[in-house]
Amino acid sequence: MKLRVIKALTMATASAVAMAAVIWYMLNWQFPLPEKNAKSIAINVISAEGETLRQFADANGTFRIPVKVSDVSLIYLDSLLAYEDSRFYSHNGVDIRALLRASYQRLRYGRIVSGGSTITMQVVRVLYPIERSYAGKLVQIFRALQLEQHYSKQEILNLYLTHVPMGGNIEGVEAASQRYFGKSSHNLNISEAALLTVIPQRPSLYRPDRYPEEAKLARNKVLRRLIQEGVLSKQEYELLKGESVVAGRMPIKRKVPLLARELKSHTAGQSAVGTFIVKELQQNVDSIVAQRFRALSNELSVAVMVVENESGKVLAYKGSLEMDNVRSFGHVDMTKAVRSPGSTLKPFVYAKALDEGLIHSESLLLDIPMEFGDYKPQNFDKRFQGEVSVSEALQRSKNVSAVYLLSQLGVPNFVESMQVMSSSLRLADMNLTVVLGGGGSTLRELVMYYTALSREGVSIKPRLSMDFSIEESKIISAESAWITKAILQDLRAPDRPRAKYGRKIAWKTGTSFGYRDAWAIGTSNDYTVGVWMGRPDGSPYVGQTGATMAAPILFDVFDLLPKDTQKNAKPEAVERVQICWPSGLAKAMVTTEDCLDKRTAWTIDGVTPRTLRRDMRLSSSNKWPQELMSWKQKHSDSARFIDIIQPQDGSHIYPYQGQLLSLKASSKDVRWYLDGIVSTSSIEVESLSGLHEIKACNQNVCNAIQITVY
Repeated sequence: MKLRVIKALTMATASAVAMAAVIWYMLNWQFPLPEKNAKSIAINVISAEGETLRQFADANGTFRIPVKVSDVSLIYLDSLLAYEDSRFYSHNGVDIRALLRASYQRLRYGRIVSGGSTITMQVVRVLYPIERSYAGKLVQIFRALQLEQHYSKQEILNLYLTHVPMGGNIEGVEAASQRYFGKSSHNLNISEAALLTVIPQRPSLYRPDRYPEEAKLARNKVLRRLIQEGVLSKQEYELLKGESVVAGRMPIKRKVPLLARELKSHTAGQSAVGTFIVKELQQNVDSIVAQRFRALSNELSVAVMVVENESGKVLAYKGSLEMDNVRSFGHVDMTKAVRSPGSTLKPFVYAKALDEGLIHSESLLLDIPMEFGDYKPQNFDKRFQGEVSVSEALQRSKNVSAVYLLSQLGVPNFVESMQVMSSSLRLADMNLTVVLGGGGSTLRELVMYYTALSREGVSIKPRLSMDFSIEESKIISAESAWITKAILQDLRAPDRPRAKYGRKIAWKTGTSFGYRDAWAIGTSNDYTVGVWMGRPDGSPYVGQTGATMAAPILFDVFDLLPKDTQKNAKPEAVERVQICWPSGLAKAMVTTEDCLDKRTAWTIDGVTPRTLRRDMRLSSSNKWPQELMSWKQKHSDSARFIDIIQPQDGSHIYPYQGQLLSLKASSKDVRWYLDGIVSTSSIEVESLSGLHEIKACNQNVCNAIQITVY
């Protein structure tokens, strides 16, 4: 008899289990669990360190920051589990004991005394809103069981930490911690953790920024529970219970706003967009720019980019002076604005001329008036020097020399070779003005080009976020890249004796026609930095040049960067050779009487091409070009003109303790004057303030410039 009863009970149990399984299967099939990302997405742009740089609300105006269990303070997790769901890791989504207790208390006292919802059930209520009724509770229980079946405990807890309501338009513990306390949830103390634990129970009433007393009472309720759970001692509770709730409504994070805006437009369902922005570096770049701009027109804007050469990672990014500045069109991202690049493309004309075997680093070039069809280029200062080497012409940004080399290379060949990785020189027609800024480029493109000088001729495209893959393209040879970089490294810093760490920086400035754009682009072994200044509407800002306005910021930014660690080894094919002017040939190939001026040049494979070998300006390679001699004869006064190389006219100098400003001119035999008083070739900048005149004189002529010291 007993055996038959046991069998019947077993069969009944098995039938009930089978029936329950069928019912569970049918319910799951009929009412599948919705996708967990059903809520609209609030986007957060994240720094390299994982901190939020910029927050964007979702379609409902709600701010939330994705967070994982591993990112949150252990104190908060202990508080949450002890107060909300102590059996979270042992139940299957529904805590039967808690539900029975809550139901009994409701019947006995006629009101809700304690909740019976588990953390899983609270996640269900947040992600899949259900009406508050007995039927709704049953649906909530069903969804909680489904959630536990589909996701791990860790994933469910992550959903809670990210989506739980925290008052107003704030969701999640990380967003709440940042907005109420100005810190990451990783750094919460026990009092703050207890408060954030209880806010979700009554988000409107327990908001610490509006109702600090109510928030304090609720926090203390959690602290008392922690005593019961053994998380907190009575002595600790006595010390904490009287502590006031101090919490404000911190402003929304708005760092790198223009970069964040662009990345937001490219997101595809992502709640977090990772960047390579280094938070401290970005803050320091912002501070430097703000300091430099205090004395300048608020109609000017600025753009700055810092790129790691090896990876292309953008480490700092400033798209405009201030996004909210209406007068300077702060909403316009000037890193991608097409502007005249001025002289910033010149190094690549010289590099390609090296690759073509037209020149070596000390080839003789002519800095005299020259005609190219109906085009007659002028130097920026309207003066000519006469004979000039390749190195001098590039360092001093001689226009005629650059145009001449481009005419020998061919404009179409040069333009085509620079149009890589979706970049363009945007030239209306193929003409020689491209080397002087006649086309259009962006700061992003110029920075990309300059990385090639430190990467053996291979450019790398700046990577704005972790979603950007590496893109590279070879634009010049490793040999010409090294030589061009070596030439540009010999340029002195604009307003300091040298860069920090003695860092070698190959840099070039540019000023577009009408003073509309001021550029400075530089590259070291590890980093490439680009700076643009000007008015976004394209109107002139008379007097601004790349050398006086943008270059000081360039060096300020480089001084913020860590010491370079990469090596930029000289290619084996690059050799130093003694050469002779005027022929440009190796000294070993020229007789002593024909070697009128000896120089040491960087060459590729020891090749020393003849001076101006592709045109008819030399009647004999061992004689000075006739055009040069004729010009010198007609312009003897100009030939004696003194060019002040360091500092640049109009320089803005921000002094530091012990700073010495070295003075350098095109002639070694000069007398220096500071504000009309005889001076040495080094000036103590710290003792100066305001506008000053620096003059260089020899027996025949003088030249004067002005600098401003702040």
